[in-house]
Amino acid sequence: MQTRHDPSNAPNHISSRLRWCAAACLCSLVLSACSAPRLAGRAESERLASSPCEQAYDQASDDEGRAGAHHPSIMRYLSAADARRQWLLVAANCPGRFAEGALRSARSAVAQHDLAVTLRIDASSSDDDGYGRPLAGRNAAIRGVGGGVLATMAAAEDRAGFALQVLASRSDGRESIAVGDGYRANASRLMSMAIGGADQRRKVYDVGALTTTRQIGIDATTRLAAPVPALVEIDCARDEMAAVMGTDGHERSLLAPLAVPDPSSGAGSDAGTRERSLLVLAGLTAGHALKAFDLGFPATDPAIFA
Repeated sequence: MQTRHDPSNAPNHISSRLRWCAAACLCSLVLSACSAPRLAGRAESERLASSPCEQAYDQASDDEGRAGAHHPSIMRYLSAADARRQWLLVAANCPGRFAEGALRSARSAVAQHDLAVTLRIDASSSDDDGYGRPLAGRNAAIRGVGGGVLATMAAAEDRAGFALQVLASRSDGRESIAVGDGYRANASRLMSMAIGGADQRRKVYDVGALTTTRQIGIDATTRLAAPVPALVEIDCARDEMAAVMGTDGHERSLLAPLAVPDPSSGAGSDAGTRERSLLVLAGLTAGHALKAFDLGFPATDPAIFA
């Protein structure tokens, strides 16, 4: 005889299944709700654990994007000012990105100054990164950078200073003479800190191209036309970037050994000392690029990253 199931048990089975399904759904909701904070916390932890290079690059890219987006002018101005500083941190902290950081910092400074004119803001108070300021006047100490690098940068400063002095002698360019004197003073300051570096400076440089060229010259690297003083500035920036990066675009043996600091002296770590030193050099290089842009050299990617 076939055994029949008791219909009275059916509702119990159904209600049991419903209870299990409800419990499973509840657990799924609880687990999903709990997983979100853990994932967000992990992302935050990963961001905080990223290197100074990654942090600076991400922040600089974000600021640069906001500075050029369709935002209120004041927000774009503040973003450009922050991008200017963050790109210098990229130059100081990212191996192989010294040139990119310095040039993008200078271009962000152009955007900042243009927006300052629109907003009628005095942007000079925010120029606290060493742009265009003599090294001696800032009492800038550079440690942990190879003497050969500093000696090459000293030669670039000295050559640019001499060129501007020659250009000024062809006209009533008192301001150019003062700027040229400042560059040659920078060269002396750099050379005084270039321990072990050979002095490449000269009393006189070949200025044949400067004396035969009119107000507009042709950039040897890009074949673009630009005012001659702008070409002097961008060439100086390129020479200084090449001193750090090398002509093949890779960082040279930049960092010199540092003595272990005495904890009682309050001196920072080697990494902190080198970062501060590279910030000084990046600001110096970016200052020349900014002056080149202000004088008429194009600040486009093809022109500055050629």
